[in-house]
Amino acid sequence: MPGKTSGMPIPFDRIFATYTHPMRYLPAVLAFALLATLASVCSCKKQKATSTGSAAAEPTPRGSGDMTWQPVMVDKGYSWPGSTDPFQVEAIRVNGDTLLVEVSYGGGCKEHQFTLKTNGAWMKSLPPQINLWLEHESHDDMCRALIHTTLRFDLRPVRYAGGEQVVVIVNEDRERRQTYSY
Repeated sequence: MPGKTSGMPIPFDRIFATYTHPMRYLPAVLAFALLATLASVCSCKKQKATSTGSAAAEPTPRGSGDMTWQPVMVDKGYSWPGSTDPFQVEAIRVNGDTLLVEVSYGGGCKEHQFTLKTNGAWMKSLPPQINLWLEHESHDDMCRALIHTTLRFDLRPVRYAGGEQVVVIVNEDRERRQTYSY
């Protein structure tokens, strides 16, 4: 007769033969998640931002200590290109002859270069003021790590002849202007 059992109990292992407990795969899922995380972290190695230019045979500016720095590039024919690769200026300060610029930017897989340039055009004021433009070259770095670094620039090339102070303005941000005394 259909639906009638033979009177013998069904073995326990046969009841659960088609059911697999979800916790059975937990070690494999965790191992996969760990490997995926390690692979994504290793694929975008963090690199320190480096600056272009060389300061060989030049004395180290006051306030720079053992830090890597480059001079401000003065080019009478320079004009701001309007934009560069994206970055954010977090803070600006002067320490001796060194301009310290804290920046953040996306990347992490390629070397980034920052240059600080001016056309040498002085604004008539006391003390005199000068615009400096910070440019960023990411070399098409497509990684997405958020890099924070401090850039160091030698301010001696922007000293005003006959003066003792200069107000430096980076990327036309007058809220963060700094006075450089020498």
